[in-house]
Amino acid sequence: MIRYVANKEVKLTTGHVAKSIKYFMNINHVLSVEELRDGGSLIISFQSDDSCEYWLMLTKFSDSGKGVIHGSPVLINRTTSVEVSLDWNAANVWLHKLEAYITNSEQLGIIEKMKSVIGAHT
Repeated sequence: MIRYVANKEVKLTTGHVAKSIKYFMNINHVLSVEELRDGGSLIISFQSDDSCEYWLMLTKFSDSGKGVIHGSPVLINRTTSVEVSLDWNAANVWLHKLEAYITNSEQLGIIEKMKSVIGAHT
């Protein structure tokens, strides 16, 4: 797992190609906040100052009799297809940073779902 490091670049290896993602990049704006049609994956899509589109995503892992079970959070650079696993504390930091850009009540409802999922793991 890649560890979250504030204001540092973390080197990743995807296959044979080394990539880097800068954590705590400047966010230009949030593009969308949604629950995907797979029945429970939750995402916040945003653009950063590097002009890339990113997703903070809580992937639906499975359904149980008690509701959706989510897998570990990921940060996906949709422009370069680099995916980084986050620990739950790092996902919480990202969520709080992105939440400041949300004013739509429907989107805030999804943010609350994300908070609930992350809160259960921190």
